[in-house]
Parts: sequence; structure tokens; C-alpha cells
Amino acid sequence: MDNKSKGRRIHNLDELTELWPAVRDHIQKRLGSKALAYIYYANPVAFDEEEVVLQFAKKFHLKMAVEASKRLPFEQVVNECLASPHRLRFQFSAQPEV
Repeated sequence: MDNKSKGRRIHNLDELTELWPAVRDHIQKRLGSKALAYIYYANPVAFDEEEVVLQFAKKFHLKMAVEASKRLPFEQVVNECLASPHRLRFQFSAQPEV
């Protein structure tokens, strides 16, 4: 994703899921591989006009991402990929991975 672009207008979760690999690439380019490692196992599970929700299957990954988000601008970088600003929220999935 180009920093100069306004990002892609996303209308639903399916579109965000399709864009997610490019968002992860953008995080790696802007923040580095270590930053990407913190949210690598996150998957978008909810999206509306205000919020993007990323879900983690393991509590360890969630904890590391929450701690990293205090010092790394994940929300800002994700929003560079989207046409309008969204809050970024992390959550844990109680569902076992299949």
C-alpha cells in the first residue's frame, strides 16, 4: 500500500478479509517484521463504519498484541490501508481453532 493513497474503501467484513494480507504487508513495511509478528495470528472478525475487530485464537498472542499496541501505532497503519478511520480492537476467541 502506498502511503500517499487514501486507502481502499471497505464495505463489509469479506472485503476486509480479502484485503488483510495487504494490510499485514503494510504493517511489516511501516513498522517492521517484529511488529508484524505481534499481530500475525490475528484475523479480522468484525467490521463496521467505526471499528475493526481482530481476533486471536491464543491468549498469548492477544496479550503480546495488546502490550505492543501501547507502543506501536497499529491502528494508524491499518487506517492507512482504509479509506476512512476505524478504531482497532483486539479480542480473544473462546472457540478452538479448526
